[in-house]
Amino acid sequence: MPKAGLGRLDEEDSTDNSDDDEDEESREPRRMFAFPELDAKIRVTVKQYGAVFPKLYFSSPRDAAWMLPPSFPLKCTAPSDVYSLLKPSDFILHDLTRIMFSRAATQELNRSRELRCFVRREILLGISQRDPNYYDFWNEHGTQQKVVDALTRYWEENIKGKWEDTYGNYPLLFEYEELLDLLTEASSVSSSANHYHPVLKVVDSRSHPAAARNAHIYQHNMVPMEALALSGGRNVEEFAEVWQEQLRRSTKGTHSDDES
Repeated sequence: MPKAGLGRLDEEDSTDNSDDDEDEESREPRRMFAFPELDAKIRVTVKQYGAVFPKLYFSSPRDAAWMLPPSFPLKCTAPSDVYSLLKPSDFILHDLTRIMFSRAATQELNRSRELRCFVRREILLGISQRDPNYYDFWNEHGTQQKVVDALTRYWEENIKGKWEDTYGNYPLLFEYEELLDLLTEASSVSSSANHYHPVLKVVDSRSHPAAARNAHIYQHNMVPMEALALSGGRNVEEFAEVWQEQLRRSTKGTHSDDES
């Protein structure tokens, strides 16, 4: 963790016994990192909004939410909180070029109400539920209409004209081909006197393919690295056979060590 995030730990280190100091002298110096400019920007943003959550260009470190208190898992009030989320997150490894901080973390986030909007060529094409679970309220026609109207109005009044097209967002409940078809349709509608209305997609039943009510939201991040390495290029049966063989070898090696 960068030096700014250590704080109290540095003070505790200074009270070590002399024996520990001698041991430290014989070791190679530990590499320390510091980002004073980034620290300062985080502190300014926190002071302005009260709290932030880190978000890279496409991703946020939601898979590392366990690093902070569960009541506000992504709420950061100091640079050390930000670094604690970024460092262990798999989600941010592919996207380290641009960091944005959102004031949305000053309020408790409700996963069931999170949405993703898809925009292309200054057209709000579609809106997708992000949480792949079934919720009754999302299937109420009145709620859907209010959400579409509110997001369309917010897009038109606050974002349109200030947005740069980006690539790479996961389509969630859409398919990429479907979004392309919506772009074609929206382009033809916008060239006429009609007004295009974005499509809202939600999990509409408990049997929906995207529904995962009994699965952990980040279950795919809980697979051991060894399992991922062994699974490459193998089907389920082949992987199970190789995995069992690795377990047998590991158990045999442990027994041999105990006997010696």
